[in-house]
Amino acid sequence: MGIIDELRAEHHETVQHLTALEAVAEAIRTGAATRPAALRDVVTVLRRLAAHHNAREEQIVFAAMVERGFAGDAGPIAILVREHAEADRLLTALAAAAARTAWTPAEAQQASDHARGYASLMRRHMLKEETNLFPLAQVLVPPHVMARFERQARMAASEPTADAAPAGRTAARTAA
Repeated sequence: MGIIDELRAEHHETVQHLTALEAVAEAIRTGAATRPAALRDVVTVLRRLAAHHNAREEQIVFAAMVERGFAGDAGPIAILVREHAEADRLLTALAAAAARTAWTPAEAQQASDHARGYASLMRRHMLKEETNLFPLAQVLVPPHVMARFERQARMAASEPTADAAPAGRTAARTAA
């Protein structure tokens, strides 16, 4: 299984958790879920999935495409990297909301809005990757180039670093 197939499988898993997040958001909106703990588990899983997945996309697929001539600072790759950053922002807000012991009505509404916003953003984002970016990468990036970026990403992940930047961000932007 190549990296694109692995990323597609991760998208499928993410969609399942987005469905759960949307159900929690609806329960919060209607008042059926009034405690932050309702959000905690799904946000924890989504944060773990996103950190791993986005780092691999940026360090492997996006970086390989930039090497093959795609613009990293404009166009589809730049848009997708910005969407990763926006998704990170929303997940951070959701994690903060889930860490509370109780919500005011305004905080509950905001948590519901962030959850629905995150789910909507990620569904659109993954559709762009599935229908546009991944097929392009499979056609335009030779397998040996993709394999080289996979090896580099694995090596970078196994090396201890002093850099506190989120995984994936530095490598993708450097490649850009």
